[in-house]
Amino acid sequence: MAYNPQYAGKYPDGNDPQYPQGQSMQFSPGQVQQYPQGQVPQQPGNQPMVVVMAPQQQDQSPRQFKHALCGCFDNCGVCILTLFCPCYTFGKTAGEVGSSCIGCGLGYLCLPCILGGVIRGKVRAEKGINGSVIGDFCTHCWCPFCAIIQDHNEVVVGAMGESMARE
Repeated sequence: MAYNPQYAGKYPDGNDPQYPQGQSMQFSPGQVQQYPQGQVPQQPGNQPMVVVMAPQQQDQSPRQFKHALCGCFDNCGVCILTLFCPCYTFGKTAGEVGSSCIGCGLGYLCLPCILGGVIRGKVRAEKGINGSVIGDFCTHCWCPFCAIIQDHNEVVVGAMGESMARE
């Protein structure tokens, strides 16, 4: 039962005989009404009113990457750098999601698909992007440069060139 100042002090011990403690109240769907936050309806008479405030639902729909997989030229500086030194861009991205920048950069030379998939998974987890582990590995195996650039553009803001992406 919600607190109502009108009934304050009526039952100082909190034991309202109409609603004994430990007894649950059942509502049928026709009895439940939703009111905008901050607006509580007034009920005439001395009947107690129960107002149940439901938490507001947040938009929890999965996100997509801000930049398309083939949107390599959204950031020309990163694109050129990745073309000549992909391990540097990969290492910087790994560092942004909490992994070792140098370790991942050097490891990318030996295990590009595996490390690429792992770091892409961390990027997705950090940014709330939908996808799968298999998709992460496949993307880094078949489109490694595009994947490195997409991951980097997702986590690093305003680095190495002006972004030309549409917002």
